[in-house]
Amino acid sequence: MTYLASDDLDAARSALRESLILAQNLGLRPEKVEGISAAVACFQRLGRNEQAAVWAGAIYGDMEIDSYLFEPVCSLLASALGSDAYQHALESGKPLSLDDVVAEAISSI
Repeated sequence: MTYLASDDLDAARSALRESLILAQNLGLRPEKVEGISAAVACFQRLGRNEQAAVWAGAIYGDMEIDSYLFEPVCSLLASALGSDAYQHALESGKPLSLDDVVAEAISSI
């Protein structure tokens, strides 16, 4: 998230990919959830709003999320996509498994 805050998107993507790979390999659920939360923020910044909203749907409401950082990103996604498209993307993400979302994020970053 520090790289995102400093607008270093290349470093953010690299660090995010490394952290997701590590969380996946070690089976660390809280770190997977936080990694996907960071991926949502990163993809929102890259303008890939629909993908970001689908991933948000997969983890929305999870206790491991830092809602202070997550909710503003979700508000930006809702604004960018419009409420109907945003809700549709969130719903699309709900049935996805965390491991599948992590694997998709790793391959997409």
